[in-house]
Amino acid sequence: MQKEKKTTPQMAIAAFEQSCNELARQVNHRLFDDTRSWYWIGNEIGGSCDFDDADILTPEEMVIILQTPHFTYNDYAEWRDANIEYGDTKGYINLRSWIIGCRHFMLADKAKKETMIEPSELRKKSMEAFDNKCRASLEKIQPALQKTAESGKTELTISDVKKHYPDVEDLCVALQMHGFRTFYSEFFDSLTVYWCFRK
Repeated sequence: MQKEKKTTPQMAIAAFEQSCNELARQVNHRLFDDTRSWYWIGNEIGGSCDFDDADILTPEEMVIILQTPHFTYNDYAEWRDANIEYGDTKGYINLRSWIIGCRHFMLADKAKKETMIEPSELRKKSMEAFDNKCRASLEKIQPALQKTAESGKTELTISDVKKHYPDVEDLCVALQMHGFRTFYSEFFDSLTVYWCFRK
């Protein structure tokens, strides 16, 4: 019985990397007529190999290509392009399944994901909702402000303010945005609006 040759981890890794590089060279010759300048993405030999022009293959896919008789570039391109075209709606078909006859028309449509709202759109909708709330609060308090101003006073104090304006914090912000100064006492539940400072 022949004694098994012992190897070190470094020797095993070197053999693996040499095999992966040889696979890439063979596939470059078989599919691309030695015209591609291939490289391992992230310099991780054995990961994904980029042959340029959106042609990225793993060692497993390279083995399948080399194991399949008469597998040409056109066969490969058909598989690649079908996954690009239908991958989002039907899903990805791996190379081995493709070679034995699986096609996207055989697959059911993927479940549609809920449309995500972009953060900028969320902010816009939030601001619109806030503006509408502010406008409603101002319209509600406007008669009291006008009546007080017509009497010659420069401030308006409202007691039990939360009874009349539940969103008193938003109201204060709305008033300040329109040039008024406000003082809200949560302890006394009162709001004083000053307009002598209005620009």
